[in-house]
Amino acid sequence: VQKIEIAGPGFINFFLKDDVVREENAKEEITIQTKYTGQNILVEHSSPNLFKPFNIGHLMNNFIGEFIVRAIKTGGGNVEVMAFPSDVSLGVAKALFIIEKDIKENKKDFDYFKNGNEDEVIKYFGEAYVRGVNECDESEESLNEAKKVLDKMYNLKDDSFYDLITVTRNRNESYFKRVLNEIGSNIKSFVYEREAGAEGEKIVKENIGKVFTESEGAIVYIPHEDRKDINTSVFINSQGYPTYEAKDLGLIDIKFSGKLSSVGINNFYPDLSLFVT
Repeated sequence: VQKIEIAGPGFINFFLKDDVVREENAKEEITIQTKYTGQNILVEHSSPNLFKPFNIGHLMNNFIGEFIVRAIKTGGGNVEVMAFPSDVSLGVAKALFIIEKDIKENKKDFDYFKNGNEDEVIKYFGEAYVRGVNECDESEESLNEAKKVLDKMYNLKDDSFYDLITVTRNRNESYFKRVLNEIGSNIKSFVYEREAGAEGEKIVKENIGKVFTESEGAIVYIPHEDRKDINTSVFINSQGYPTYEAKDLGLIDIKFSGKLSSVGINNFYPDLSLFVT
């Protein structure tokens, strides 16, 4: 124990030494026979939204995910670990709307995002996210501007915006990997929503008329009338963007269609995929 502090009435905090935690994490694990012995198991956990500092909710998700990973390894399973961060959404667009605004008003410059102190940059990202949400809630004009940013996110034709997207995503990924490493968690691959969305969109469009139906400018799945347990679901919205349903479809395809090598997980074909929500 590094130190003990009283933290208000009824609470005492015990702080463990970092090296003790790392030594515990590095201990060799035993192996027992289970139903997972010899199977390839892909575990997805710790999938934070970009532009948000790592918080206690992420930490809980990570601890649950790490427990699952280590339990399956102890049971003789072959495990690979991935995260599925959100990098393209209206929420992220609201943060980028603020960041672009600050750049135009000379409050921040591009070099700051590329070379500034990582903790300070991530703190600013979190503040920009909150500011973006608040401004868009208060102003229809700001919300429309954020939607224009979302259009640019799906259609990366502006070189300067592409550079901004790339740099901010890289800084977020570097920060997440650093935090995860500090708590002894190793996530091998990040599959982003943009990549999964592109795969899902392709699958949906290839199956129009077979599985999916065009409806009022969108592409939807309409279940057979006998399936009362399933609702009609939108996979491509009327703006032409893949929804979470399409992104999940694309993610499943990446996991099980031999495409994991494109995201750094080589020669691994999962028998089962588990994810922590």
